[in-house]
Amino acid sequence: KRTYWGLPNNADYDMRAISGSVCDSLGLAVEEIPSQPQNIFIYYHIDWQTAFINAQGLKGKNYVMQVHDIMGRCVFKEEGKLNSSYYTKDLHIQNFSTGVYIVSLITNSQQLAGKFVKE
Repeated sequence: KRTYWGLPNNADYDMRAISGSVCDSLGLAVEEIPSQPQNIFIYYHIDWQTAFINAQGLKGKNYVMQVHDIMGRCVFKEEGKLNSSYYTKDLHIQNFSTGVYIVSLITNSQQLAGKFVKE
């Protein structure tokens, strides 16, 4: 089953699970957190240097939309009042450097997040 010259030493997958062990292979020690559907959609168009941000099903009267770079710096912020349950923004990002950006849309009762990559 094993070789000690030339090939990596592999774990013994024939071992049986020890009941109650943290390393028990019969189940997970961490409960899976159910994912909630995100109602925010972000599309970056490289030719137009624009990120199209759309959200639906929003609850609340006020919103804050922020864009952070991968280092956590806020590069754009917009606040306002919601007139409906939809939000749309054409964000021109020609002055942004290339990289990954995180968009967060916060209302009175919910928080949505998404990301895009500027090339």
